[in-house]
Amino acid sequence: METILDAIGNTPLINIEGIWVKMEYLNPSGSIKARISKFMIERAEREGLLKAGDTIVEASSGNTGNAMSMVAAVKGYKMLVVMPNGMSPERTAISRAFGAEVHTMGDFHVNDALAEVRRLGELPGYFAPQQFDNEWNVDENREWLGQEILHQLPTGVLPDLVIGGVGTGGTIVGVGQAFKAV
Repeated sequence: METILDAIGNTPLINIEGIWVKMEYLNPSGSIKARISKFMIERAEREGLLKAGDTIVEASSGNTGNAMSMVAAVKGYKMLVVMPNGMSPERTAISRAFGAEVHTMGDFHVNDALAEVRRLGELPGYFAPQQFDNEWNVDENREWLGQEILHQLPTGVLPDLVIGGVGTGGTIVGVGQAFKAV
């Protein structure tokens, strides 16, 4: 393992009374959002959208901002997380611990933060992954998480349904696409 980013993914899939549970909290940064953060930043690097000296800017109510901050820190990028006012102090503290700058705006809703990220993302030297609008969010969950789950299930076992939290919808849509393809 070269960096903590190599520890993202390959989380355990366990069976609890007939229900398969993916232990995504075991990712570095503590959530499933480590996956999209690594995937989107590395794809942006490959496509030339993100280069040394740039600032990554993302709207988040917590987990994605924290995960992006972790990936940015490891890769040497500046990070700006734009969060709605009212998020817990722990959410901002984690991003700041990774060296990110955190701006808060609006009240308990991400719309103002999204607008600010779109504005900043158009400026030179900024890259905005835009987790809420970027197809790469679904791509990661279809190509990485969905495939990982399918490979971890016992031979012949296919999921009947997926249950998960919905924020951007990327996890449910992408994993659902992976499952429907088999």
